[in-house]
Amino acid sequence: NTGNYFEYWTFTVRDVADVVTYVPLEGANRYGTAVSVYTSAFPAGADAVIVATGLNFPDALASAGLAGVVEAPILLVHGSERTLARDGLAIAEADRVLAGASPKRVYVIGGPLAVSAGIESALKARYGAANVVRLGGADRYGTAYTVAVRMKSEMASRAIPWSGDAFVVPGLDFRDALIVGPESYAANRPIMLYDPRGTGGLSSYCSALGVTKAAVSGAGSGTGAVPTSLTLPGVALSRIASAGTPAARSVQVAGWAASPAAAIPGFGWGSVGVATSDLYPDGLAAAPKMGSGLGPLLLTPSRSLDATVRSAL
Repeated sequence: NTGNYFEYWTFTVRDVADVVTYVPLEGANRYGTAVSVYTSAFPAGADAVIVATGLNFPDALASAGLAGVVEAPILLVHGSERTLARDGLAIAEADRVLAGASPKRVYVIGGPLAVSAGIESALKARYGAANVVRLGGADRYGTAYTVAVRMKSEMASRAIPWSGDAFVVPGLDFRDALIVGPESYAANRPIMLYDPRGTGGLSSYCSALGVTKAAVSGAGSGTGAVPTSLTLPGVALSRIASAGTPAARSVQVAGWAASPAAAIPGFGWGSVGVATSDLYPDGLAAAPKMGSGLGPLLLTPSRSLDATVRSAL
């Protein structure tokens, strides 16, 4: 296939035999796949939608925690376009999801270079200017922080306690942010991005948010690394995944999330998402689907089921 594919598996134990229900969720492209996932995840609609570009990964991935708080899908658009003309699928899904909502809320993630001012204007014309909120920073790191600030504000308005917990993942690679997305959604914990160049403001962002504990997922070296030497003043860091492959790290995070150490009630292996580790688009839609079902997302190469994932399943 072309990579426009996400799937999840549901396990039901009957006596001693495991019966697996296999549910493929796919579309003609990344945008259609996201719509397929959310038609399944939000059959009764929602009060909000999150809109992010499908042309890059950081903004959508950093939105998982906010999506969990407001219980919203993350819809992908052609963010560099000036209009919504190419995004009929996403808009039709937004219309369906928001049909019964009053008021409706649309969160646009990223600055105008991520989702154009023209698209923002079109969304305001469709859903009301007061109902469309843009959350963007100067770069992906600032956007993740801005999303986290809004997440905390939404939690306060809903009387949801803020635990001070967050996730830290590489900012220049998509895989670990994909992996922790369901946990971020389920546990109302923001995803913060580590910048290996040292210019991402992680320490100051965590301090301003009041982060006191952070679970770290990342390789030991390379683009997808978060160094073991990382320290953040006032933040207790715990390494939950550091294996050499994204597939193995997804298994490590899944095991952690299902353990008492994670403090995510109900999270386990009853429903498991499987997406490719080769490309980012399909997994962008996975966090609300799997997070609402309290199940992990496992990554595997496109052409074969990773041995570590197979063993874990």
